[in-house]
Amino acid sequence: MSEAHRTRMTADPRAFVDEYVAAAAAADRARYLALFDDNVVVRDEGRTHRGLTEVRRWLDHVPPVEYDVREVSGTGPSAAPSPRCRGTSPAAR
Repeated sequence: MSEAHRTRMTADPRAFVDEYVAAAAAADRARYLALFDDNVVVRDEGRTHRGLTEVRRWLDHVPPVEYDVREVSGTGPSAAPSPRCRGTSPAAR
C-alpha cells in the first residue's frame, strides 16, 4: 500500500472504503490491489486469504458485486464498513 493510501485510510476511513467500493465495482484489479500491502487479509465465504498472492487468486473467482455502504465504524486500519451487497454468491451455486 502506498504511503498516500495508508495516510488516507488512517485520516478518513470512509474515503478509503469509498475507493475500495469504486475499485471493486469497476472490476479494476490494479486499482483494487493497490489499496493493500502484502499483509492484507481477506475473509470471504468462510475462507481467509492472506497476502497479495492469495488475494489475487481469490479475486480471480469473485463474481461482480454491488455495494451500498451504509456506515463506516472505527478508525484507521480497524475501520469496518456496514455494506449491503448484491450479487451472486459462489456458495449459492
